[in-house]
Amino acid sequence: MTTQKMVTIEVNADTFQRLQQLAKPFTDSPDCVISRLIDYYQSNRKLSNESECQYYVTKDGIKLPYGEIAGTYKPRGSEEGFDLKGRICEAGIEFEGVVFDEPSPAANYAKKSVGASESAASTNGWTFWKYIDPKTGRRMSLDEYRKKLDLKNLTLEDLGL
Repeated sequence: MTTQKMVTIEVNADTFQRLQQLAKPFTDSPDCVISRLIDYYQSNRKLSNESECQYYVTKDGIKLPYGEIAGTYKPRGSEEGFDLKGRICEAGIEFEGVVFDEPSPAANYAKKSVGASESAASTNGWTFWKYIDPKTGRRMSLDEYRKKLDLKNLTLEDLGL
């Protein structure tokens, strides 16, 4: 049997009472209860994080959900188009390793990467980029998404995604 180093902590009386209510009588110490609560939290956090959404906030305060985005560029007169994929991450809107703080510069850069000229590359990134819901595959333009933002804590579920 190995002995573990013990550390003394202080808890207020209310917290101690709550720990006692969760304890198995004559079996659990406060350490056992705290350990069980941490195990429970960690195992359930993995499950709940899948449904939680994190956001990148633009300089105008628009919350964009982390995840995959896609845009399509079809050169004028061409039969073939280009499917361009990026993502929204903690740092901003990323395309091919380059991060932008707003959708339009990212869209312009993406279009130039497949040969668009200066004028053809100029685009409104809010309408160009489509957010791809990871669960359903449904796409919604970032413009449509931001127009529905009336509440500060709006989630994808609020939008039907």
